Amino acid sequence: MIVKSPIKKTLVAESHPSYYRMHKYWARKPANIVNAYINHYTKEGDIVLDPFLGSGVTAIESLLLKRKAIGFDINPMSKKITCSSISNFDKEELQTTFDFISSQIREKINSLFETEINGLKFVASHFVWERYGSCPTCKSKIYLFSSEKDGRRYVCSNCKELVSINSSMVLGDRMIEVWYYNNSGDKIIKKPNTKDLKRYKKIINCNTNSALNNNFMFENKRILVNKSMKIEDLFTKRNLIAISMIKDQIDLIENKKIKTVFELVFSSSIAQSSKLIPYRNSLSSGGPAWTVSGFWIPKKHFEINAWNNFKNRFNSILKGKYDFSQKECFSEIEEVLSWDELEGSNKSASLIMVKDSKNMKPIIPSNSINYIFTDPPYGDNVPYLEYSAIWNSWFNDEVKFEDEIIISDSNEREKGFEDYRYGLNKVFEECFRVLKPKSWISITFNNKNFEVWNALIKSIVLSGLTIKNAVYQIPAVIPAKAQLSKGGSSVGDIIINAQKISSNKKINEKKLDLDKFKSFIKKLSRKCILYRGGMATTDQINRSIIIKLIEKKIYYFDKIDLNSILKEDLFFDKGFWKIDKDISEINIESPLFKEIKKIVINCWDKGIYDKKNIIKEVFNNINGSNAPELGDIIFVIDSTPETGKTLNIFD
Repeated sequence: MIVKSPIKKTLVAESHPSYYRMHKYWARKPANIVNAYINHYTKEGDIVLDPFLGSGVTAIESLLLKRKAIGFDINPMSKKITCSSISNFDKEELQTTFDFISSQIREKINSLFETEINGLKFVASHFVWERYGSCPTCKSKIYLFSSEKDGRRYVCSNCKELVSINSSMVLGDRMIEVWYYNNSGDKIIKKPNTKDLKRYKKIINCNTNSALNNNFMFENKRILVNKSMKIEDLFTKRNLIAISMIKDQIDLIENKKIKTVFELVFSSSIAQSSKLIPYRNSLSSGGPAWTVSGFWIPKKHFEINAWNNFKNRFNSILKGKYDFSQKECFSEIEEVLSWDELEGSNKSASLIMVKDSKNMKPIIPSNSINYIFTDPPYGDNVPYLEYSAIWNSWFNDEVKFEDEIIISDSNEREKGFEDYRYGLNKVFEECFRVLKPKSWISITFNNKNFEVWNALIKSIVLSGLTIKNAVYQIPAVIPAKAQLSKGGSSVGDIIINAQKISSNKKINEKKLDLDKFKSFIKKLSRKCILYRGGMATTDQINRSIIIKLIEKKIYYFDKIDLNSILKEDLFFDKGFWKIDKDISEINIESPLFKEIKKIVINCWDKGIYDKKNIIKEVFNNINGSNAPELGDIIFVIDSTPETGKTLNIFD
């Protein structure tokens, strides 16, 4: 099947189904969007490649569409998540295995979390801890959540000096609350008593072996990893013991497929059992997730019972596995170990490998792949392997940090821009090699740095691929604030569609000199702002420029600081760039809002009242660099007279 035209419209993303919520991973792409792209560019039986597997969305959606999937990633967690998601399973055997693990260690773990009140023993669900440092003048303890502050500095309660304390100066934590449920099922929050403190002191002093296989972390201030910081520092001693007990039991599982699923349950529960979980007083059950980028240990944080986390994640993964097994083609999915098996299979076969995609020659022949959908690393946006250390450190898998394509802020890694650019070049050269003639590749990307964008675009075109267009894609989940705020700054991806047309012919360089490039940026920025009603975010301007550069086939451009250029002629206030500093709100009579309103009214005239379908119509008609935010569309719908007819799908 030869597809002549690329997808040209922004699609409406949907929330992830349960089988994509089994394990945390960063920058996971909306499954329905990936599905739509695969369906557009391929037919049943085709082979789809993702050289940056990530959490496996491309591979999984390919299999669900009865295609064959091949995925590479240097992160062992990528293979674990993907293979555990698609593997066949016996629900009863999973439950039996869980029950056995429970019989072996649940009581032992819960004994670590015992609290005693009036002679009665209960199992605590949460302990709350507060971090503290030391006053440089008098050495008194300064508690980082409850101590008095003057601006950003702490007031020492002893000598009254103003003290600055950063994360590297933290000395420890003190227990300040114990949460448990009484015999009536009521949640009780109490201050720790002497027995609680003595019990924990005894735990600290006991000699136990940790199940950690690698305790190493790279020093990286950007993700809050200080010098000499280790994985074990992210956990209390109690939960380190509890987690190790769980891991030891999983290591004893003989059935490989069952063991793989339980490794997924285990790793998905680890962060929840760490110090990375911020305190929330209104919490009714469970706990908030590891949502803050990097390894920030909050000033006031939870220690959640590790067994409860493991049990909750087991139930979630059991549901995800069950939901996936209900898919029509589930029984047709098989995992293979080689290219020959993949190519020769008459099923929806998958070949998932922990491998560097800069050299796919040992695995994939030339001119053999029907389509590629991939999500390359976003420069320095997400340091995947450094983040994944909290998971990978518990397993025996080799992690080849030297092969990662990344711009890392860690001085220990020597991963700068040139190494990143070189890596991208090699991968896209391989993508060109393995694609069949006339076949397509879609690359989804997000970065605000023009130098990083230049590295990506140049890598694509220098490989021999021909870029056809670029589409703005809104995120899978839009925060409520962005939904309700016109002109909101929700950040989406740009999807580049390219085709293998030439026989590795390099394009001629087309480049604007620096002065013309700056002039081009200023002109586009003003146009973007005027089109959007007098105000635009940096993200809106940035993507307008990138998409327009691609449309004009300008693939070589200088390294610039967008903000510095915008400041020369524009005003920045409260998150928006303005031509006139006196503008306080967006003009809803602007070209963008008029276009949206016209489409909304036209939908109602056709009997279309569902918001989701109206949003689809808007993106079908307004795309490319002009694509609106979801909040813009919803604002127009809700402020147009016939809004009562509209069904609110976001309630």
